[in-house]
Amino acid sequence: MVRVINELVEEMNIDELVKLYQDENTSVHQTRILLKLIFYAYSVKIYRCSKIAKVVKEDIHFMWLSEMNKPDYHTIQNFAAVKQKK
Repeated sequence: MVRVINELVEEMNIDELVKLYQDENTSVHQTRILLKLIFYAYSVKIYRCSKIAKVVKEDIHFMWLSEMNKPDYHTIQNFAAVKQKK
C-alpha cells in the first residue's frame, strides 16, 4: 500500500492544492509528503493528526513516505484542515 500511495501522489497534479498552502510557505515537495502521509494514515485507520505525528517517528512505512522528515502535529493539522479560499 505504501508504494501504491507513493506512486499515486507522485503522478498527481497537485498545483491547485499547492496554491491553497502558499501562504504557509509549504513547497510542492512538502505538500506531496504531507499528502502521502494523510492518505496512508487514513488507509490504515489512523485519523488523528497527533497519532500521525507520533507514528511518523516510529513506523518504518511512515518514515519512508516522509523521507525521514518528521512533521509535527500542527503542520499535519494545518494541512489536513479544510480550507476555504478567501
